[in-house]
Amino acid sequence: MINYYEVQNCVFENYQNNQPVLIAPQGYDPAVLARNGFVALPDGRWAHFMTQQEYQYLCSVPQGQNAQFYAGMFNQPAQNVQGAANPFQGTPAPNTFQPQGAPVTDTRTPEQIKKDTTISNVLAGCSALCLLLSFVLGGAEAKDLYGLIAVLFQIGLVLMIIVRVRYKDNVFGKILMWVYIILGALVIIGVILFIAACGAILKDCNID
Repeated sequence: MINYYEVQNCVFENYQNNQPVLIAPQGYDPAVLARNGFVALPDGRWAHFMTQQEYQYLCSVPQGQNAQFYAGMFNQPAQNVQGAANPFQGTPAPNTFQPQGAPVTDTRTPEQIKKDTTISNVLAGCSALCLLLSFVLGGAEAKDLYGLIAVLFQIGLVLMIIVRVRYKDNVFGKILMWVYIILGALVIIGVILFIAACGAILKDCNID
């Protein structure tokens, strides 16, 4: 049995296979859990992400004996547990806790996530539009527009880079990145073939 300050009968678990946590039993008052450093997981359970000292102590407890975390342990009073384990006030949300050494979680609010998604999609859409216009104008073979075509392509490339740097999870931006990579590879291959063809022609012209 594991008693973590005010929370009795906790269960030890390796969360996501790499984070030692204590899972609180069902039915506890969320205010009590939050006060003792527990946070709500996406599956609805409440967990305390253990520090290295806490984990080492738990491992040192002989099998079959109770593990008891008490006030003053690790020079930390029970009422300060929340401040050390969770820097956020009030009942924590699943996406607002990032324990030390844990994988980085999204700390944005739903409103901020929606806003970022909209901005990233707009930027990616503008990038795709610039790329499409550069192809359309290039296909028209309008020599007077070659400068505009180059500018449109560069603007589209810069917008794609901004999306990939600032909004890494945007799927549209990832697709555009691979489109630009493929186009760049095709251009490089075309230049190499052109140089090889020119070399072959010059070699034939030099034959006596």
